[in-house]
Amino acid sequence: MIEEQLTQSEIDTRLALHWLLDPKAMRLEDHSEGVQRIVSMLSTKLSALPVDEKAHALIEAHRREATEIDKAKEIASYQRAKVRAEEMGAEGRRITFTSASTIKAKPVRWLWEHRMPIGEITLLAGRAGLGKSTFGAHLTAAVTNGTLSPGCFEGQPKDVLIFATEDAWEYTIVPRLMAAGADMSRVHRADVTADTKSIVPFNAGLDAERLVRDVSAAGLDVGLIIFDPLVSALPGRKRNDGDDIRPVLEKIKRMAERLNANILALVHFKKGANTESALERVLGTVEFGNVARSAMGVAENKEDGTTVLSNIKHNLAPSGLPSIVYRIDSASVHTEEGEVCNVGKVVILGETTTHVEDLMQEESEGGSRRSEARAWLRDYLTEHGETHSDDVIKAGGAESHSRSAIQWARTKLNVQSRNLPVVPRKTTWRLPDVQRELRPFIPGQND
Repeated sequence: MIEEQLTQSEIDTRLALHWLLDPKAMRLEDHSEGVQRIVSMLSTKLSALPVDEKAHALIEAHRREATEIDKAKEIASYQRAKVRAEEMGAEGRRITFTSASTIKAKPVRWLWEHRMPIGEITLLAGRAGLGKSTFGAHLTAAVTNGTLSPGCFEGQPKDVLIFATEDAWEYTIVPRLMAAGADMSRVHRADVTADTKSIVPFNAGLDAERLVRDVSAAGLDVGLIIFDPLVSALPGRKRNDGDDIRPVLEKIKRMAERLNANILALVHFKKGANTESALERVLGTVEFGNVARSAMGVAENKEDGTTVLSNIKHNLAPSGLPSIVYRIDSASVHTEEGEVCNVGKVVILGETTTHVEDLMQEESEGGSRRSEARAWLRDYLTEHGETHSDDVIKAGGAESHSRSAIQWARTKLNVQSRNLPVVPRKTTWRLPDVQRELRPFIPGQND
């Protein structure tokens, strides 16, 4: 009689408890799906049970399924709320008004002054192979040691979270951080676990709010979060769909605000030559550049092989900020298992007025302009023989060839240089013997 008054859910719960108390009395797979689910949920809160492999596999399968269901419910709940908000219309919606006099004005706070604002997303864009990740390690070292200057956390070491999907931590990321001099105790690999065993990619649409809670629970004092690359943190595959991506980017921005940190998001430039601005060349939706309040771009200076870093978006910073020049040297780090060689390390060389936009424009004009410069340089040195380099560059400028294009042509033609024993020092250029008519350099006749 009492049994008949129980709901099916209550019956399943009792059967699940009976099975947990005596798992050998009956095979778990012989119970109903409802009982199996309850066993899975209850087993997560109990110590290890003496169950066979098949039963254990069933429990784990249900646990993973429950996690996916929770995620689906979270997405569905958001969509229902969105639809409901639209359906409510004038009946359930209202507009409130806040006087501007009650809102306190505040100055922008900078992790790195005029380049990386606190509470915002900063893009770091560039072509592959220019050391964006290595520069991220350089910034990580500065933040964890409190030496990023000028900046609001100078003298205050902060924690750094890194979401990285392209490089291995053991072989690449950790050696790179060690070479940069990071405080390794303040650097944290951030992983998302979907159940007790599985690690899944960070999904900003689902995990942004959760990250804020978990950072607080872990007692971390975060100043910088790096997504390398940003696209790995975005849901779905439609990375060019601004309608889908913008809400996710806004969640990341709110996450930065609540954590009082900067988000450094690594992105790539489009392939091919074009006349778009550096920001417009960022691969993916234009919403990347729209939501981010700051963006930095890197490009190679073909003239000397260095890399230039410039602000390519600066809503909150003054214009005319000088660019940073750096090179990447090869370093070695010592580990318990031996030396790790050829680890990239950023060496800051100083400031420059050369801008990434200029370098990319030269690259876009590329093929034809550089080919013309190469042909001109070959003809010029064939005709004039060994010549002062300053005179070559001056003559090239008269023919509308830029210094960087001439330097590029010099490299391609394997032009030989020689320092003359004079003060101030002068350098001459000449074609390799296979490309030139042998003409000796006679001071007074060729200079």
